[in-house]
Amino acid sequence: MKRETKYRIVFNIEERRPGCVILQAALCGTAHILKDFPKLFLAETWLTAPTGMAVYEATEKQLHQLSALAHAAAAKERSERDAKRDARVRRSA
Repeated sequence: MKRETKYRIVFNIEERRPGCVILQAALCGTAHILKDFPKLFLAETWLTAPTGMAVYEATEKQLHQLSALAHAAAAKERSERDAKRDARVRRSA
């Protein structure tokens, strides 16, 4: 039976966001993560402060699932931010 490779990743479960590439390098040092990190996670999903983060082990499939969660959370946050901005613009018009 083939064992799946486990990779280490710095991730904030509550915010559904990964730590930035610098945090990944400092806390994990997993070459695969560092090489593929910008492909897996858009820069807008990265957290730059390690608040609430922990280091987790994940398979490649789980990394892709975390990526999907991070992108969905970023899209929701962007949508909420845009709605607030639009409401302010309407009130000031």
